[in-house]
Parts: sequence; C-alpha cells; structure tokens
Amino acid sequence: DGDGDGDEGADAKRAAGGEGAGETFTSGLIVRVDGVPAGVQLAALKGLFGGYGEVKFVEFTAGDTSAVVRFSKADDASCVAGLLGGEGVEIEVPADEEAGEDGGGGSKARLAGELMVGEEEAAYWRKIRARMDDSRGQRKGRGRGGGGGRGGRGRGRGR
Repeated sequence: DGDGDGDEGADAKRAAGGEGAGETFTSGLIVRVDGVPAGVQLAALKGLFGGYGEVKFVEFTAGDTSAVVRFSKADDASCVAGLLGGEGVEIEVPADEEAGEDGGGGSKARLAGELMVGEEEAAYWRKIRARMDDSRGQRKGRGRGGGGGRGGRGRGRGR
C-alpha cells in the first residue's frame, strides 16, 4: 500500500556528477518527446502536457522535431511517457498564418516519446546544473560599487 512517499523517493535520488552530496536529482521526471511537427510552438507543448500534470520546464526550439518536458512529479511524467509510448498523444498543428481564414483549421499529429532513464537522464541533469552554474557566475564580479549604473560616485557632478 505505498503512498509514493516512502522508499521510492530515496531510490529515485541519484548522484548526477558523483562528487558532492548536493549533486542529486529526482529520477523519473523527464520525458523526451519525438515527432513534433513543424508549426508547433512552445506554448502549445506546455499547454498540452500541462493537462497531464504540473510542467516545470519544456526545452524546445521552434522547428525542432523533438522536445524535453520536465514534470514536477514522477507519476505525471510516467503517465505521459506511457501514453507517448503507447498510442501517442495528439497535438493540434496550427494552420499556416499565410493561409488566412480561408485556409481552414490546423491538422492533428501524434507525438511519441519515452521517459529518460539511466545515463541519458544523468547527462541531462548535469547539463541543467552546468547551465544554472554558468548563469549564476555571470552575475558576479562587478567589483566595488556594483558598476553598471549611470554616473558613478557623484564626483564632479552637479556643477
């Protein structure tokens, strides 16, 4: 009668880089989606998968045929992965904007995909960690006074 909060959570924590204790991640949150048709926007993917659970992040560039969806709960990711691996999930492909109103509505396409596991998942989490560390590092090092503002310390101003 597991409530999902017992040993599964401890088993799901794995070392992403192998060094520090802070480098852990929760396994089973990331779904790789394939078969994304041209014309689908990021917001459409977020909306589609948001209907199955809380979506934390979607990595997708318009024109790509694949996306990565990170959920907040492993149960939600597992559910979506099961659907994608089985019959697939249907998504509305918007009509070309050039076609105008006479061009009719969009078409529908089926997405496929699966849950990221093992080394692929660990590598993805390492990539996320590195990206976060890089963005944090860019904010540092402005020196005394903070810099970046207009003027300076006020010397010679106000003549």
